[in-house]
This record gives sequence, structure tokens and C-alpha cells, in this order.
Amino acid sequence: MMMGTACEVAGKTYLEEQSKGAIRDPEEIVPKHTTFARRWFHYIPIHFERRSFADSHPEKFSDLEKMYWTRNNVAHNGKPYYEDPHEGSQVDVSMKIATAFLSASEWAVDWLMGINRFANDNDA
Repeated sequence: MMMGTACEVAGKTYLEEQSKGAIRDPEEIVPKHTTFARRWFHYIPIHFERRSFADSHPEKFSDLEKMYWTRNNVAHNGKPYYEDPHEGSQVDVSMKIATAFLSASEWAVDWLMGINRFANDNDA
């Protein structure tokens, strides 16, 4: 749960800094019915920097999305799992998977906080 909160705080901080407070609601620049990960780590940075964590680090982004799905299931059902949208199966989250979620969350926050500093560097 805390990984998702940390990512949300990073996303809101980034939005606040980049828009200089002019955009308070991400729905102003993000399509409706967008996943949480895609909102904060794809559409919003694309709006400001023309960069996306989803495009830059697709495997980490995939883990980030799975982390959010798991967080929602823990919050609503009390169980750590996610539904694999490609296979339609339920995946129980093991310690190994949770560790991948933590790594993806750290990468995402670091990437988001760093892209503004490297606006002209394609490796950001």
C-alpha cells in the first residue's frame, strides 16, 4: 500500500512543479478511465516532457501497474493478488513479486523526479 502512496505523492509533486500549480486535477490532461500508473507515469510526463516511464522502462512499468492492481485488491478484498489482463488469470503475489513491485516503484519515482533535470538527455 505504501508503494502506491509514494508513487502518487511523487506524481502529484511532479504535476504541481511542472504546472506551477495551474493544474490541480490530472483529469484535465489525462484521458478518462486511465490506470493509475498510466496517469502518473505516462500521460502526465508526456504532457510536460514528451517522455513516458512506460516507454522508457516497459518491464518496470508493467510491474508498477501490477503493484497498483495488487494494492487495490488488498484495500478492497484484503488479499495480495492481481488479475493478469492478458491471460485472465489471478496471480497471487509472492515475496519475489512484491520485491519486483518495490524495485519498479523506486525506479518510477526516481525517473519521474529526474526527467525534468535531464530534459535534453534521451537516457532519462
